[in-house]
Formats: sequence, structure tokens, C-alpha cells
Amino acid sequence: MQRPLVTRLSFCVFVSLSLVYLIAHPPVGRTASPNIVISQVYGAGGNSGATWRNDFIELFNRGNAPVSLAGWSVQYAAATSSTWSKTDLSGPSVTLQPGQYLLVQQASGGTNGAVLPAADVTGTIAMAATAGKVALVNTTTLLSVSCPSGGSLVDLIGYGTTANCFEGAGRAPAPSATNADKRAANGCTDNDENATDFSASAASPRNTATALAPCSPSTPPTGVASATPNPIVTGNDVLLTVFVTPGTVPPSTSLTVTTDLTSVGGAANQALFDDGTNGDATANDNIFSLRFAVTSAVVPGVKLLLFTIRDAQSRQSTTNLSLTVRAPLVPGDVVISQVYGGGGNSGAAFRNDFVELFNRSNQPVDLTSWSLQYASATSGTWAKFDLSGTVQPGQYCLIQLDAGGANGAPLPAPDLTGTLALAATAGKVALLNNNTLIVNGVNCPSGGGLVDFVGYGTTANCFEGTAPAPAPSNERAILRAGGGCADTNANNFNFTTGVPMPRNRATALNTCGSGAIFDTNSSTLTISEARDCYGAGVVINVEANLTNIGTRVQADNPGAEYVVQVSPAFALAAGSCEVIGNGSCTIANNELQWNGLIPVGETVTLRWRVQVRDEAAGGAPLCVTTKLNYDSDNDGTNNAALNWQECRAANCALAGPGVPFPSRSEASGQKAGSVLVYPLYSSDPTNPGRENARLSLTNTDPSRTVAVHLFFIEADSTFVADGFICLTPNQTAALLASDLDPGITGYMIAVATDIELGCPINFNHLIGDEYVKLASGHAANLSAMAFAALSGAPVPCDAETSEAEIKFDGVQYNAAPRVLALSNLPSPADGNSTLLTIARLDGNLATGLSTVGQLFGLLYDDAEKAYSFEFSTTRRLYREVLSDTFPRTVPRISQLIPTGRSGWLKLGRSSDGAIVGAALNFNANATTRSAAFTQGHLLHTLTLTTNSSLLVPVFPPNC
Repeated sequence: MQRPLVTRLSFCVFVSLSLVYLIAHPPVGRTASPNIVISQVYGAGGNSGATWRNDFIELFNRGNAPVSLAGWSVQYAAATSSTWSKTDLSGPSVTLQPGQYLLVQQASGGTNGAVLPAADVTGTIAMAATAGKVALVNTTTLLSVSCPSGGSLVDLIGYGTTANCFEGAGRAPAPSATNADKRAANGCTDNDENATDFSASAASPRNTATALAPCSPSTPPTGVASATPNPIVTGNDVLLTVFVTPGTVPPSTSLTVTTDLTSVGGAANQALFDDGTNGDATANDNIFSLRFAVTSAVVPGVKLLLFTIRDAQSRQSTTNLSLTVRAPLVPGDVVISQVYGGGGNSGAAFRNDFVELFNRSNQPVDLTSWSLQYASATSGTWAKFDLSGTVQPGQYCLIQLDAGGANGAPLPAPDLTGTLALAATAGKVALLNNNTLIVNGVNCPSGGGLVDFVGYGTTANCFEGTAPAPAPSNERAILRAGGGCADTNANNFNFTTGVPMPRNRATALNTCGSGAIFDTNSSTLTISEARDCYGAGVVINVEANLTNIGTRVQADNPGAEYVVQVSPAFALAAGSCEVIGNGSCTIANNELQWNGLIPVGETVTLRWRVQVRDEAAGGAPLCVTTKLNYDSDNDGTNNAALNWQECRAANCALAGPGVPFPSRSEASGQKAGSVLVYPLYSSDPTNPGRENARLSLTNTDPSRTVAVHLFFIEADSTFVADGFICLTPNQTAALLASDLDPGITGYMIAVATDIELGCPINFNHLIGDEYVKLASGHAANLSAMAFAALSGAPVPCDAETSEAEIKFDGVQYNAAPRVLALSNLPSPADGNSTLLTIARLDGNLATGLSTVGQLFGLLYDDAEKAYSFEFSTTRRLYREVLSDTFPRTVPRISQLIPTGRSGWLKLGRSSDGAIVGAALNFNANATTRSAAFTQGHLLHTLTLTTNSSLLVPVFPPNC
């Protein structure tokens, strides 16, 4: 159980926000703008001094799409009138494109001024020059109220000081003989506020022929290209496809896609089609396609095809595609794809031996007059079986052979049946395109007639490549990778052992030449956190998503499918790799490897953690570099690769000039760390001035805030109290034991945690000390013993964790003291009272720490003589004054260290385990005798243990 703290510890900053309510003049009720607005009004046409001969109303499309004005009208009323006149919008120019103007000419007050540009619509309304109301309505029904509203009202301007209806809080200004009321930003501004949306300036009528002025930026059409299949074998058709996204403002029309196919034997300006022809599936769906034959004259390799997408609005963009062109497999490329020699034997999977052939070419192969020949592992004596029949591209041929007994299941229907008897674990099989028996005595056949050769088992004296294929057994066959497609003329590399799976001509075809495909659009690498800075100890989560967009499964081929390496300033967190999907992941020697398979269309997700090393210098690159190896041609080998790299930089500010104190230096009271141990605190609640402890804690990091979980361990019981304190950069805090845990004697452990979850973290920026005074007169200033977290092994902890384990093992955190020493032990005969405290550093911080247990020690006098002692305690914090009764030595301590002399002692647990301690000396004569002192210090560490840990309860900090 836990003892509740008297005071909950937290430092919180609260920011008060006040709410301001704005009350505005209610706008005229109207429909949400369909993006057609009144952009200019001029009512002085023909008047004395007029710039233009006719009044006019100008409309503008401020949206991103065309809008038809058919059935709409513009209407006018005098400033205070409810009588309206209208001009219906009709004619060939009533559909406005984005950014297009429409000029509506109205009546003239005389012959003064210039003739308007060609009007798109002409009306007869006589408008007042300085005050009036103009409405845009999506019907032709005449308005009948002074201030119109409702669903049909699209836009309204009330201009001049006497207008009794307007949008927003004020009227548009009064125009004049030379000025019109013009909407801001060439018509783009519409805040439903006539007073601010319009200003009076020189009248400049614009019509549909005026250059477009779109309010949103114009975007060109774009596309994404693909090819099926990819890779493509020369002499075959490939379907090129570009998925086009039309441009905007205005929308694209008359889209075209062209490409240069000269690198694959085609035209330099080849069009793709969106009309349901030439390989295009559906007309007018913005998916442009072309079925194209890659000629046999094309040189194999990767070809970069550039596609240009254009529209009738004179906009264009490009996209590209890497098309891999492969040479056709050689006609007659038939291989031995499986060998099983345990047929009928004890424990056999099948009753007969068999050899399986596979046609990995793209043409049928006639096996007539071919032969299959066999010799034992070290023999030059061959036996043969003549073949017949035709094997289609991608087809298997099952040859049933001899049986060594009656065990095992019958084979599937064989295509051919012979009597060769194969050895179960080692032998040699040759495939020849003739039926001439290999000459007696020839161990390793060669020559033009040899099509394929397999030496299997460790004793085979002939094989392709540098070593034989692995040994099969009664239960296992040897199988060629890629379902038979792999052929690098290396038996040991092309074959693996596996469960026999005899395939015949009825088995589904296995076409070689196309396989798994990955690209950086479908597969990703992500460093998830965005941090203020990246410094020593910072842990970063990384995720990779590997999606197979090819036509074949990515198999678990020889070698790692995915490899992750990191820059020297980074450490991969051991054991942190998580796989969602198939395969297994390992981290060793600061490299991550994943091996596994990825079915077509499926994704494998890998998650792991990296930690900035303790010694990372400022500005050091923090890079995660990955390589995905995959089999693009289904030959059982990873022949293609995809590379990613994500980088950050070590940029957290240091505590000061110079080199940071090494985190890997052993735990002490003279360094910063992530875990601090305060060896003693106590208080007298009735007289805290007589007995108390003042504990201080400082965050030395100049830029990062940290949450610190404080645990107060009672000396003589399992009770633990806890709380959080949050320290901002460079902040220090002092705590009084009498305020926090009054009347309790114990010791305190402080653990750096993250602010979100309360998980222990690497934050080697905490220092601390304490002033302790006891009623007995003992007093001292003691440093907190600091344990640094070490990079490369962060504490496993996440949102699902209820308790996390801190290991003082020299890998995750500094190792802990096992044997302690007290130097300068003064004689009790001189009035010295030396208080020894020993605290246990092991156990559960939620339910209670382990006891100090059995201790063994040696007491030395100043003549180098040693006297042993032993004692046991069930306390978590043992404390005792050194005297003739403790430690129990023979002779007693007062005799071993007589007056005027000093000695020293060392002690440790009898069994493995961690302890920390301090000594406080009190001498009542300190103020009068020069040789008398009152002081204290941590005990020295003589040896270390890596067998110590603390279980830390995990929950979010309350600050």
C-alpha cells in the first residue's frame, strides 16, 4: 500500500483567457454567396462631367467553378424607394468562368463621356449617380420591398448616404461622375459589408472579354503514371496508364496526355487515349491509357518515360514512370525445380522418389529426345531416363521415380514415370537435351547438351556454383527458389530444403519475369515526433510501412528483406522492433533486420525506437537509413532495392561550455543523472527546527522541461509515498521533509519521467543535495547520488504500461554500488558519534522496496589490521551509531580505534544486491576542540553490481 503525501507536489502555470463578444449590425438576409457578386456600380452615365456615356452594373465570378446566370436579373431602386426596375440576364455570355466579369449596360443621362466597352447584357434602367440600391437576384421576379431578403437574393449594394438598405454595418460610399463603387481586390473581396467591401475610384467597366482575374490560384492538370506489367519482357505488350486530376480556376477542358516512347521503340510524341480504345477501359473518365508493344530490339534496362498533361487553358505539368525492360528468357530454359530421394523410406512424406522440372522461359519446350540422368554423390556411373512431351511456359513436369519402400502418400498424377533410384540425402541429377548416356567415369558432365545440373548433399563431388544444394531427407525435398524461377547457376544459393510439394502439368502456371514491386508512394518511412530539440538520451519512434504493389508475393528470400542502419550519434533501442504482419525483426550490432514475406496488395508495418547517444555532439546528424530488398522478377532472389533516409540534428543546448560530464561514468554524488537517491531524511513534526531535512532538486537542462516522480520510502516498513514535481529549464526546487512527510524517517528516490505518461526516460540533467539535521545533533550536507540513463536501451514503456522496470545493469542505467566504504572513521573515545545509514536500492516503488538484509563487513584500524563483522536487518533504511555494540567486533571499536586515532570500514550485502549509504559524525566538542568535527558525506563505492532494479508505477504526472 502507499502512504498518501500530506502535500501533492506540482508546479502549474495557469493562463486566464477572457472572451470578447462582438455585436455587429445584422446583415441583410440573403443566400450564401454562390460566388457571383456585384463588382462595380456606376450611375452618372452621360451626365455633365461623366467619364462614361451610360450607367452600368458589373458582375464578377469570384469562385472556382463556372456559374450560369440564366434566369437571373439585376434590379435597381432609388435610395429610399421600394419600387424596383430590372434587367434580365440572358444571351450567349451568361455563364461566367472563374475570374470572369460581365458588363450590364444601363440607361444614359446625356451624351457626355466615352462609349462603354461592348456590353454583355443591355438594359434601360436609369440609376442615380450618388445614392441608390442594386440587387442581384437569381430569379426574374421583380422585387417589391424596400429592403429585400430571402433565398433569391444573391448580392446587394446600397450606396450613398441616403440608401436605406445595405449589407453589413454601413453603406458603400457615394460614387460620382468620374468614380464608380468598386469591390476590393478586383472583385474578390466579399465580407458582406458594403462599407468596407467597396470604395469609390475611377470607373473602369470590364466585360467577358477582359482578362480573367481568378481569386484562387490556378492549378494545372496533374497525373500519376503506372505500367502493367512492370518489369516488361521485350516483345510483349505493356499498358501505360496516367490517372489525371484536372486543373482548377478555371476547370480543365480538352485534356491531353502525351509521352516520348523512343527509348522503348515508339514515337517521340505519342498520345494516350481516354476514349475506350487502345487499351483504355472507360471513355472520358480522365484515365488515359495506351497499350504498346515493347519491341525485341529495345535494349533491356530501366527506361524513364516522361508524360506531359495539357489542357485547353494552356496549362501543363509532367509526371514520369520508371519502366524496367527485361530480355526474354532463352527458349528451352527448363530447370530441375525439385528433387526428392526419400520415397517409401521410413518416415517418408511420399511413396516414390521424384524429380520436378519447370519451364521458366516464355515459350513451349518439347522434351522429346531429352533425358534425366542420375549418379550417386561421388560416382561417375550414370543411369538415365528418357523424357517426352511438351512443357508450356510456367508449367511443371512431375517425373515419378523408384520407391524405397511402402511408406508415404502416393504422388499426384505424374506426367512421366521412370525407375531411377535416388539417394535420400546426397546425389547428382543432370538434365540433358539429348538421350546419350553420360560417359562412364565422368563425375562432372559438361558440354552443349547439358541443360541443368544439381549436386545435393554435403558429399556431392559435383555441383553448380561454389557448393552443393543442401541435403534433403525422407521428410524434406530440395526446392528451387521462386517456384523454379531462380537460376544463378549456384546450387547452394538457388535451392533450399522444405516440405516436398510435387507439382505436375495440372498445377497452376508460374510465370517468371514479374514479381513484387515497392515504391516510395505506397511504402513509407516516418520519424513520428516533432520535438523542440534532439539531445542526448532522447528516444524517437520510427515506423516503416512496406506495401507490395506488384503481381507476386515478396517471399522470405535469402538475406534480409529490410535493413535499418543509423548514424553514429544514434543507437537502435535493443528489443524495440515490433512487426505488424508477417516476418521477424532483430536488432544486433546497431543494425535492424527484418525477414519475411509480403503478399500482393498487403502491408507489413515495422515500428522501432532509436535513441540519441550520450556522446552526441551538437549539430551531429541523426539519420535513419533503410534499404528494402525485394524480388522484382520472381526468381527467388532479391534483385531490386528501395532506399530511404530520414534525418534530424542533435541541437539541444548544453548546460554550459566544455564537454558534458560522461553519462557512462559510474553513479556518484558529483554528476547529473536521471535517477537521484537522497540517502536520509527525517523530521520532528512537533519541533521541525530541531529535526528536519531540506531536499533540493535542480533541472540543469537549458531548454527542456521534465516531470520527476518522487518516492518517499519509509525506513522501517513497506510504506511508500509518491508525487510529481515538474521542473522547467534551469529550475530548482527545495522541499522540507516536515511539509511533505512529517514524522517519517526514510530516504527519497527521484525518477525523471516524460510529461505525457510518466514513463521513466533518459534525462541526465538532474542534480540534487540535501541538508539534514537530527535531534541527536547529527547534521550534514549530503549530495544526492545520481544514476545516469544510458543510450541504446530505453525503459520499455507506453500508454498501456502500469509499471516500468529500471535496471541498474550498466546497460540501461549505471550499475549500482554493492560494497561501500567509510573512510576517516574517528575514535568514539574522542566524543565522536558516527551515524551510519544504509539504504536498499531494489524492489517495487509501489508496494515497498526490498530489505537491506544480511551485511558483511571489515573494520580496519590505522595499523591495517582487519576485524570482521556481520549483521542482519529487515529495514529498508538501516541507521545505527558506530559504538562498542555496533558493529560487533572482537575487540570492540573503542579498543581498535583508541583516542586520537582513526580507522575505516567497508561493508556489503552477503548476497548480491545494491545499497547506498552515508555517514554523519557529531562531536559535542566541535566548537571548542580543534580536532573535533561535525560533518557528513556519502559512503564511497568500492564495487558495483548489475543485479539491481526498481519497479516504477506509471501514470500521468499531475502537472
